Amino acid sequence: RIRPVEYLHKGSVQTVRAAQVVLAAGAVNSAAILLRSADGNAPHGIANRSRQVGRNLMVHHCTAIVAVDPFTRNDATYQKTISSNDYYFADIDAPRGAGHLQALGKITPIKIRAFAKWAPELALRLLSSRSIDWFAVSEDLPNAESGVLVDGMTITLEWRRPNAILHRRFVSTVSQHLREAGYPIILTSVR
Repeated sequence: RIRPVEYLHKGSVQTVRAAQVVLAAGAVNSAAILLRSADGNAPHGIANRSRQVGRNLMVHHCTAIVAVDPFTRNDATYQKTISSNDYYFADIDAPRGAGHLQALGKITPIKIRAFAKWAPELALRLLSSRSIDWFAVSEDLPNAESGVLVDGMTITLEWRRPNAILHRRFVSTVSQHLREAGYPIILTSVR
């Protein structure tokens, strides 16, 4: 049971009392706050009698896909206006669907530089001006070995990638479709 909530504001401790309290600090920080709340009344933390808080952490698998046609210019400045869930249930072997595809927004030479520090500026400009870019997102699956751990103010994430093979297969399928659409060069950040 949560009675008051205390927080620090401009160096002063404030207290709020409410009939209901919603903790919405994100998957990692919500778990960390609840785990850190352990005391004599709740030895494993508030709302953690089951000892499941912070366990089975699921993180989306994300990959940037850049499709390049060296002979066609793409002068779009911000192309993040299209997405597709057509791949979501296209893979019958996928227990939770393959994934979602959306435009990444237009890559620029500065963004590419982060991954290709060695590349000449001219090459970065040519790549940027002749590409379309996509963001592939797959669901993760729960895994008891994945979780949020706290030790004082230190948060540690243990993440196993149970859906990594499916995600790589999804990225491979999208890459093949982009090649079939006329983009001979496909660059990805998949691991």
